[in-house]
Amino acid sequence: MAMETSFAILLSMLLPGAAVLSNMLLRNSPDLRDGLTLGAAIATFMVVLNILANVGNTTTETFTFLTVMPGLELAFNVEPLGLMFALLASGLWIVTHLYGLGYMRGNNEDNHARFFACFSFAIFSVMGIAFAANMFTLFLFYEALTLSTYPLVAHKGNMAAIKGARTYLGILIGTSIGLQLVAIIWTYAVAGTLDFAKGGILQGLIAGPQRCHPAGALRLWHWQSRTDAFSPLAARGDGRADTGERFAARRCRCESRRLYHAESWDLYLWHRVSGRKRRLNLVDVARGLLDPSRFCHCHDQG
Repeated sequence: MAMETSFAILLSMLLPGAAVLSNMLLRNSPDLRDGLTLGAAIATFMVVLNILANVGNTTTETFTFLTVMPGLELAFNVEPLGLMFALLASGLWIVTHLYGLGYMRGNNEDNHARFFACFSFAIFSVMGIAFAANMFTLFLFYEALTLSTYPLVAHKGNMAAIKGARTYLGILIGTSIGLQLVAIIWTYAVAGTLDFAKGGILQGLIAGPQRCHPAGALRLWHWQSRTDAFSPLAARGDGRADTGERFAARRCRCESRRLYHAESWDLYLWHRVSGRKRRLNLVDVARGLLDPSRFCHCHDQG
């Protein structure tokens, strides 16, 4: 039976949330507790399958659950990549819960209820991440996921587990607060919104030079030490090597001392130093990328 997409999204998060409560309230009834958690896992997967059947490979309209301030909402929608992520997470929850039951009981582990409650809360967070419609929503649920998985890492309770869990928490919280949150605040200040949009939300709001990327794109060929001939790989078809100082790139042009590159990443860069050809070192590469007009002349061959 089909259900409203917005309701299905909320239900996919409410079911893991209910599993959290059942694990905490029924800590002394292991069979009932674990059975309800397995039922919640199966139901969550079925709800996500229902969303897939209703939506398919399309993106739905965003629905706002809570508005904090203009342009800053707790909002959700369905898009293909997030839906695939939700399907994988909810489907694997069934498998991992069954495995976890066997592992915890087979090894006589303590704190079963806490472990499965935190695991259920992690699935709740993952569903929020999968259906997040903006960076604010994604950030909140990402932080919730980090906090909920800390007890899982520290589950053993020994010093090694606690130390590893603290390292885990420090890395994730440190990078999310120090990097991701800063980027979110900057994006909101520039764009006035954090909604995910095709093509990005900063298009037309910021400008910067488009220059050739050095990684993998820039091919530096070595001059031969006592000849004016270029490497044999650059030789012409008649066997004679190209000579002289040049910078050649397909559909490439140099304007206002900036390097702009259109279609091809196949670049050849070299220059003369004191009238003698030599190998390019890292300093030369950096100078050439920052100010290519110092070393080369671009020829538009397109």
